[in-house]
Amino acid sequence: MKVEYFKEYSHNLGCDMEYKVFGHAGKPCIFFPCQNGRFYDYEDRGMIYAIKDYIEDGRIQVFCVDSVDIDSWSSNKPARWAMETQEAYYKYITEELIYRIYEINTYGNGGGVASGIMVYGCSMGAYHAMNFFLRRPDIFDAVLSLSGIYHSGFFIKNYADDLFMLRANVHADTEEDESS
Repeated sequence: MKVEYFKEYSHNLGCDMEYKVFGHAGKPCIFFPCQNGRFYDYEDRGMIYAIKDYIEDGRIQVFCVDSVDIDSWSSNKPARWAMETQEAYYKYITEELIYRIYEINTYGNGGGVASGIMVYGCSMGAYHAMNFFLRRPDIFDAVLSLSGIYHSGFFIKNYADDLFMLRANVHADTEEDESS
């Protein structure tokens, strides 16, 4: 199986970000690690091995990315600072990493451009996957979110502003309507 490691500077985050790519071709899939996780966790826990047949057959190409949870959702910093960090991460994925994914995947697919990218994860990674999928359906066309908590208020309590509301619970309007 083809495996590549990358460490590239993110202008949105102002630091180097690491990720690993598994496979030579196929549907590009971004895996978000569990809370405070790293890009190597999925492989270390045997999950790449569990799906190796799909990867080796060129059906999927997995991009395991780093998170910034330790500096955002899990930090003891002021809530606004945490949300700005998380928004910078969102921009890193959608404005920087996506272009690298298309570049790497197109090369592996013999010049063919992928129609969309799948996002997936567990725990906090599930939250990230769902957030990206719902915010950018023009980029992400499939999602697999396992055991996630999908309400931002669980992580940052008693806080709301323009950035935080971007991550508001998708069902918040429905819950209000039902209680009326």
